[in-house]
Amino acid sequence: MHSRDEHQIAAFSDLLAASRSRVFGYIYAMLHNMSDAEDIYQQTTVLLWEKFGEYQPGTEFTSWALKIAYFNIKNFQRSQHRARVFFSESVMEKVADSFLAESDREADERTEALSGCLNKLSPEQQELLRLRYSDGASVKQLAEQENKTEAAVAMVLTRLRKSLLKCIKMQMAIGR
Repeated sequence: MHSRDEHQIAAFSDLLAASRSRVFGYIYAMLHNMSDAEDIYQQTTVLLWEKFGEYQPGTEFTSWALKIAYFNIKNFQRSQHRARVFFSESVMEKVADSFLAESDREADERTEALSGCLNKLSPEQQELLRLRYSDGASVKQLAEQENKTEAAVAMVLTRLRKSLLKCIKMQMAIGR
């Protein structure tokens, strides 16, 4: 597997993991059946991967995923032959809009919290994160640059990510 493929898989996995609860919650809210929701979530995940080349990095992944889930739910509802009560299209659109609005607010809060948390790091830590995640430097490149082992750099990055996650969670809890 090429490193670009690995990078794409890793990026998709991270985005999917971050949006899972919101996307699954939306699907379940529309269907009110756990088994159907799980099936539709799996189908949506497959569609998201198939269409991942169309996703614009830097845009809100969750919003994009919710739109795909919406159409997947609609297709599922059309294919059902059992007599079931589903929400009208206008209700589904309103629920989708509320999920999207919540997603946008949460993304804004998270971005603001991340910014504040990054400012609490030392300049050296900020530079390491910038090199790794903005410039795309590999752990191997960073290790060579810092004259450290790859394991040491990977450990520092892991600790920084955990520290940022803890800080973001605290900031968001305080903000609510």
